[in-house]
Amino acid sequence: MKVTYIFINSVLTALIFFSDPAFADPAYITGSSVNIRKAPDIKAPVVKVVPFLQPVTIIEEGPFVEVSGIGRNLWYRIETGGRTGWVFGSFVTKNYCLNSSGQVLVYAQAYDVYGATSLFRIGFMRDEGPLKYQIEASSVSLSPSCTYLATDSGSDIIGLIAFYKAAKPDSRPIFQATHDRGELVWEGECLTFHDIQYIGNGCTLWKEKQFCNGSVAETGRTGRSIFHETASTPDRRCNQ
Repeated sequence: MKVTYIFINSVLTALIFFSDPAFADPAYITGSSVNIRKAPDIKAPVVKVVPFLQPVTIIEEGPFVEVSGIGRNLWYRIETGGRTGWVFGSFVTKNYCLNSSGQVLVYAQAYDVYGATSLFRIGFMRDEGPLKYQIEASSVSLSPSCTYLATDSGSDIIGLIAFYKAAKPDSRPIFQATHDRGELVWEGECLTFHDIQYIGNGCTLWKEKQFCNGSVAETGRTGRSIFHETASTPDRRCNQ
């Protein structure tokens, strides 16, 4: 997933845990007065309280658990202001982008996870508030300008790709289609995907399309994707 990040300078305490600084992920706190705890446990002592939009560095992923009244998510060990501790994943995000002035604008926060599906909160990091709408998806990707949001959901083989105007929160997508679960990678304000035209016995036929600056066009490329090798009945359209 291609996302524009603010990179936060790690202090020495963060480097103690990882010899390679590439393991550290910049992130933001997305709750108000969030408790950073000594251990990945809701009953562990609080070592620091951090405000909404506080930049942090994630230095370790912890256990995946359910917290009563909040949901299921990962715990993350984070560093901020020279202190380290644990924060529940419903109050922190690694998925965000910046506008041209470098101001944090839009984020996608996974707040509940069931198997391969996440519920994402899409919000603004300005005065508009932390929550605008919720989308059910297994992955999300924000365009570099923070203007558009792409989401992916569906089965392990056939996905549903949808595009939203991130800068104008609305739960209704601009465009959606079935696709073959390709990675959501933005090139500028454009994202190329395979729009499935036919599903046969063991494969799909697709047309390549590109979402670019709010509109969709075909690229002219077509192809097929085999999703299992053995089919009980050969499908001539998929096995030519």
